[in-house]
Amino acid sequence: MTEPQKLLILTAIVLFMFSALAWSIYTIEDLKEQKEYQRNYVIGYAPHFYFENCFEVQGIITKYTPRPEETDSTPFITATGERVREGIIANNCLKFGTYVEIDGIFYTVADRLNPRYGCSNYDIFCWDLEEAREYGANVKTIKICY
Repeated sequence: MTEPQKLLILTAIVLFMFSALAWSIYTIEDLKEQKEYQRNYVIGYAPHFYFENCFEVQGIITKYTPRPEETDSTPFITATGERVREGIIANNCLKFGTYVEIDGIFYTVADRLNPRYGCSNYDIFCWDLEEAREYGANVKTIKICY
């Protein structure tokens, strides 16, 4: 291999390493922006004109966290098989993917509660245990949309 070929290969390797490093830095920043975007715009956003059928019911609302004491043996996986995230709500009777509006915020049914709870119980996922405890159990009007 000639000296210019070696130099060309070395230059390509160095450029590749710098581009990979720059991409990984961008990705970390991008993830931070995506989380902020999800918190501000995606969670709770569902255009009202999208729904064909909506009705209101009274329900008991609580919050839960991904702790084994509150969940099954897979606390970070919902009943639909997706990873837990903000914007998920659990209910034993509604179909997965149903939108539930509580206090003007939309949630998606993607999890189930313990079978001892009935159809009028709704459990909102959150990461913070103190937030869940402070929220307690509240009876509220819930808008259910398909």
